[in-house]
Amino acid sequence: MGTAPVRQRNIILGAAMAWAIGLISPAVAAERPALADLPSIASEQGVFSGTLTAEETGAVVPGFGRIEGLQLYGFAPGTTGTATPSLAPAVWAVKPGDILDFTLRDELACNNQRPEGTGGAVMSQTNVHTHGLIVSPAAPQNGVAGDYVLVLANTDHKPAGTTPCQPAQQHRGMETFEGSIKYHIPIPKDHPAGLYWYHAHAHGVSQQQIARGLSGLITIGDLWDYTALTCDPDDQASPIHCKDQAAVNHEKELRTLTDAHFIMLKDIQVEKHKDGTWHTVKWYDAGFCSNNSYSELKDGACSPAGNNRQKWLVTVNGQLQPKLTSADNHSQILRMANISASMSYNLEFRAGGKLIPFQYIANDGVHAGQDQEKRILGQGRILLMPSARVEIYIDRGDVCQALGADCNGGDINAGLDVVKWACPDGDPLSCADPWPIGRIMDITFEKLDSGEKPRPLDVDTSPLSNQLAVPDHNVVAAGLCSDGRAPEPPLPSGTHRVIGLWNGTIGKDELFTMMTDPTPSTAMPDIKVPAKVSKAWLKQMGFLPFDHNRTNLCVTAGGVETWVVFNAADEYHNFHVHQSKFSVLEINAGVGPGRAIGSTVLHDNFPIPPKGWIKIQVRFSNEVAGRFVYHCHILEHEDKGMMSIMEVVAQKTP
Repeated sequence: MGTAPVRQRNIILGAAMAWAIGLISPAVAAERPALADLPSIASEQGVFSGTLTAEETGAVVPGFGRIEGLQLYGFAPGTTGTATPSLAPAVWAVKPGDILDFTLRDELACNNQRPEGTGGAVMSQTNVHTHGLIVSPAAPQNGVAGDYVLVLANTDHKPAGTTPCQPAQQHRGMETFEGSIKYHIPIPKDHPAGLYWYHAHAHGVSQQQIARGLSGLITIGDLWDYTALTCDPDDQASPIHCKDQAAVNHEKELRTLTDAHFIMLKDIQVEKHKDGTWHTVKWYDAGFCSNNSYSELKDGACSPAGNNRQKWLVTVNGQLQPKLTSADNHSQILRMANISASMSYNLEFRAGGKLIPFQYIANDGVHAGQDQEKRILGQGRILLMPSARVEIYIDRGDVCQALGADCNGGDINAGLDVVKWACPDGDPLSCADPWPIGRIMDITFEKLDSGEKPRPLDVDTSPLSNQLAVPDHNVVAAGLCSDGRAPEPPLPSGTHRVIGLWNGTIGKDELFTMMTDPTPSTAMPDIKVPAKVSKAWLKQMGFLPFDHNRTNLCVTAGGVETWVVFNAADEYHNFHVHQSKFSVLEINAGVGPGRAIGSTVLHDNFPIPPKGWIKIQVRFSNEVAGRFVYHCHILEHEDKGMMSIMEVVAQKTP
């Protein structure tokens, strides 16, 4: 855990706990810990098995102290392991072709409340979703589910040792299990290698549960499966296969000079109780530090004006503003994931007043194919809305070129900062919640010298056959949709379907809605939103709140789906589709900094600014036949109704 010596790390943790109970000053406790490396749990003999427990408990945040009321995952491998809940849980390390075969145990405290404005699950019900995985969403059969989110577990917690906690009213349209859900999720053998995550997806409470900690990371395959510095020593079919042992040795040496780190972003809102202990707030709130202006982070946290009994903590790998040290002659690969509930991270890498460049390696779990001559470069800025992942390479030679005369053999102090939004109208407050801004991680490049030359990466340029293959245009469904209708016919060439998102207030009602028009169209959307929206207008346009019992779109596997997703609202939304990846063909408005697009870059979520649209292309295989959802991944929006259900019907095969 981490690179700091054990004694130093214990001093830091002890200082954090002492500060929490008022023994020492915040200045002492605010010493920055070294960035902690996340532990991992690997599959064995092709199976990742065990028990995933969701538990209400407390945990220590280094640099702050202990927090009660968190909801955390712990994973016990096999049948004999121990599940230790953690804010920074072990990474699930699996391979293409493996099977996720585990049980989710709901041990949350009994709580039959629903957050304001939601009508879904209660706080002691939960489930789990393997975000970004292109796997089966099979509904439960004989008590075993695939990656299916229309299911709930009631908590197995027994108040005061008496009877199990039961919600007053079961959720309509959701299959419910007592205490636990069994999952069996085969990962296809041709699944892209990369960075994914798992999280609670109980509609109505997903924001509140993830804001308390119910999320963790998944990796499929190995980082070096899809990238190399000079050549690939493992794959003889690779176009950059190492030709001789000298080349193999050189590649291995360069890899020892390339450090890889997970950068797991989570935020927590807490308040101090009368007994002096810190607890999570009752309901997570985007306006916690300020409703109408940006709040500055100090030591990774902010407070409402004049109120030091409330804190909003922005953590990296479960720590407040840790420090990453890039040793002499070492470059860095950062595997970054926003696994927060609703907070967006508009990020900048800076050294002094200069942006630090980087190379894109992968996006949302899929490599962004490129060679060293045609690298996909970023100029120091990344936008990570909720659920987004990006893997980047920070090369010492590139950094030195950007810094110019500042690169003179000494240490360079840099940082990762959250900055204000760049909204299309130029007003940083007009189109998104004013999330806290400021430094979240320190970075030191040791002995950065002007003589260092760039060491660019090669990123796998082979086609992603399971995502980009041209389909058989004679797509024929093997059956009907589950509601008895026939699937939509395949889209004629040059046409698309339209999906819309809208939210706002009508009278006293705050509404979050979606519309889906399956009719093939050649025209781009031109939805004229009236100055005063009425419920009659929403109904006429097809904007509807989420309903578990309604399938909004049903298509046949194998065809290429082209969608235009239009944001009719006055704020950003982050469009996400389960069981798939999509390419972004076209955008009509700026999407903020740091989003790579192109034919070799795939996504499972994408930001859409107010009154903007994106044109995407997606293909669903027989492996993902079933019912699943698409929604805004700002989870407050999803919980309040900005989600829809689609169904993929298996294609007839010869």
